[in-house]
Amino acid sequence: MKANLFIRTSLLILASLMLGCSTMSGEKDTARSLTREAKVALDDLFAANPSAKILAENAKGILVFPSIVKGGLLVGGQYGKGVLFEINKPNEYYSSVAASYGLQAGI
Repeated sequence: MKANLFIRTSLLILASLMLGCSTMSGEKDTARSLTREAKVALDDLFAANPSAKILAENAKGILVFPSIVKGGLLVGGQYGKGVLFEINKPNEYYSSVAASYGLQAGI
């Protein structure tokens, strides 16, 4: 019973911290910065794997998460922001949040 309460409390605290951690000011600056990072990540993928570029040419859209931060000690979580490119232009912005518990440690 106490373990479940501890886990739920820890998950709520972790989720609150992750959602509250924003270091960029303004949505336009965030969107520009995120788009730039996503384009660099996509270019790196295409350079390392030419077949990915061929696949991308036939795709209707590509969702790129340039980085996802993960960490945990018994209770873990991850958070990242991504960009959906359609016809090589940023169309939408997404975020990914996940939490887990169990035997884990690391960043």
